Amino acid sequence: SIRVRFVASFAALLVAVVLALAAALTGVLTSRVEAEELDRVRAQLASAEQDIETDATQELTNDLGTLAGFDSVRSPIQRGGNLTSLAREIDDIPIFEFDFVMVMDRRGRVLGFSGEGPHVSRRGRPSRSPTKLRPIHQVNINGSEVIQQVKRPEIPESASPVRIGPNLVAIMAAREVPDADAPSRAAGIIATGIWLDALTVDGLSTSVAARASIVVDGRPIVSSFSRRPRESIVSADVQ
Repeated sequence: SIRVRFVASFAALLVAVVLALAAALTGVLTSRVEAEELDRVRAQLASAEQDIETDATQELTNDLGTLAGFDSVRSPIQRGGNLTSLAREIDDIPIFEFDFVMVMDRRGRVLGFSGEGPHVSRRGRPSRSPTKLRPIHQVNINGSEVIQQVKRPEIPESASPVRIGPNLVAIMAAREVPDADAPSRAAGIIATGIWLDALTVDGLSTSVAARASIVVDGRPIVSSFSRRPRESIVSADVQ
């Protein structure tokens, strides 16, 4: 009958309108959830950046200032000579969490060094043991901008995240050690560092519940991805 056809047509139209509204609402909600999740990750990333660039750097600076005040550190640096044993003793002090220690004369010539390399990523997880540093790594550490700044007479201390050669990144702090007989003159320089490595990325991934990578010159040097992300996962602008 006409009445049944009219009701059926109206019901079909109503269903179509409801489906259209549902699809539109689902799209809006999905977009909103994605935007909120992206904002969350962005905020946590900014917090991680703040922690590395300011908090961890300041903590390393404070630890180095405390260390440089020890007479057991100042006296050997003032005497000079081979200070490899001093660097090892400093590296083994349990209250400090240094990955490497470098002791230099006031011109920046290395007198002693102790430390290990960064943890690398294996299938997206940190290696159990740190890598070993080669002599070229010591050269790169000595040539870092933080140490180069302290070599200048007008800058007694410096601290910052820096690149160590082409592939490594660390938070470094360096400062002059005053001469006990002439405090206005430096007896030497001491520098310490903490690697930004697979352990850093793993901690970051855990805190933000997302994959993380450290990128240098557009190339990931360490990542919590078990393998290189496909283009379908990471958009071109993010890559």
